[in-house]
Amino acid sequence: MTKLLYPTMLLLLVATLLIVWMSEILVATVEHASKALGLSNLFVGVVVVAVVGNAAEHSTAVLMAMRNRMEIAISIAIGSSTQIALFVAPLLVLVSLAIAPAPLSLAFTGVEVFLVLMATFVASILLVDGKSTWFTGVQLLAVYLVMAITILFNLMNAFSRFRLWRIDAARERLETATKELADSGLTHAQIRAASQDGMTAAQVRGNGQSIMDQLVALRGRCERQTNSIFTPMGDEMYYRFQRSLIDQAIDTLAAMLGQRAAVSRG
Repeated sequence: MTKLLYPTMLLLLVATLLIVWMSEILVATVEHASKALGLSNLFVGVVVVAVVGNAAEHSTAVLMAMRNRMEIAISIAIGSSTQIALFVAPLLVLVSLAIAPAPLSLAFTGVEVFLVLMATFVASILLVDGKSTWFTGVQLLAVYLVMAITILFNLMNAFSRFRLWRIDAARERLETATKELADSGLTHAQIRAASQDGMTAAQVRGNGQSIMDQLVALRGRCERQTNSIFTPMGDEMYYRFQRSLIDQAIDTLAAMLGQRAAVSRG
């Protein structure tokens, strides 16, 4: 018995280290992917990491259920959630005080508290009778689908911020290109003054009209997002502000192109 104990403990230790290593790879990959796609931390934690990170536990629970050992399957499913809620989360809060750049807290948002309460209530109602049927499984999947949809609506805020960031970045890029037509670093007023003092057609002929077309298209994107039913309440003002900045850039470039046309006609 003792001879088997040490190899078993060694194997368990190696497996634990490999799981830690794979978890680090998963977290790093998910972090970059979530930033690239504009996903919120709530969606990543409840949907992406919950499905991908717990794949081993899910497969074990399914195998136990297929063998008609529902006690073990339910213990795996519910025991994992209980362990996270009562042990891992408080432990991370304490450890963060020593090693994290900023201490963590157990202050959850209203959506997160609602999801936890709903999951706990539904799971207790469905499992209190000690029986399990296919319809019970369908109900649990439906609850998870409701949670995902709830987070999806919350995810609209993240997508809206991501679209605003892209519009702002595109506007700044086009404004920089507009200023470079005259002189790098000039203000809008200085550019207008330069055009009035006689900018030549050669300075703006190359990409002036292309910049104008892109600005008009960008203004159209702002208008569509302002009037979209999927734009979160309150974000319309940010899109209107971006449109005002784009209109200002269009006016500046229009003055340039008008001066160019006058020079060309002269």
